[in-house]
Amino acid sequence: MALKPLLLSLMVVGAGGAASASTIDFNSFAHSDNVTSVMSSDGLVSANVTASGGINQAWAFNTNLTTTRDNDLEGPFDSFNGTSPDGYDAGNVLIIQENLNTSADDNAGGGSITFQFAEAVTLLGFGLFDDAVVTITSVSGGTTFTGSLPVPAADGKYDNFDVGSLFENVTDLTFTLDGSGAIDDLRFALTPIPVPAALPMLLAGIGGLGLVARRRARR
Repeated sequence: MALKPLLLSLMVVGAGGAASASTIDFNSFAHSDNVTSVMSSDGLVSANVTASGGINQAWAFNTNLTTTRDNDLEGPFDSFNGTSPDGYDAGNVLIIQENLNTSADDNAGGGSITFQFAEAVTLLGFGLFDDAVVTITSVSGGTTFTGSLPVPAADGKYDNFDVGSLFENVTDLTFTLDGSGAIDDLRFALTPIPVPAALPMLLAGIGGLGLVARRRARR
């Protein structure tokens, strides 16, 4: 398997994200739910979810609650660097759960959350909360790409990031946090069929239309 390290050159975007994106959030889950599968709000993108670190589970964390086990993840949130709107209401986010016998509490030692998609997708962007560094690793056609995002003064903050076209045709996607933190609002586009594969399908369709036309002409 080839390994291609990339330094992410990310742009901070507004909390709304791309209008055409299929977005995966975690608002359909209850606080402390173990999240093992997800689907975008438009139903176009689905994935199985696994985690490593803590108890090796990814849990939903309701940022609208107070007196939780992690007040750094209690909203509303201000931007890391002032480029996203302050006072952001995130709803539920996804964490790596630290302990089994407690309510949702993100793992202080960090860890990884992996999404395995039903169909190949392009990652457009994501939201990051309360963490200093996130490393993104994707598998595309047997090739692994990695990129790291250092964020200063991230404690209790958030931002939404646009990753451009760095992660295309992705089947597996891993977010690795170097400490406590959460992710949310994963934005995707379905990977289009490559031209060499799409062209025969198009030609076959045109040929079928021609056959129908000839049959009608003979009647």
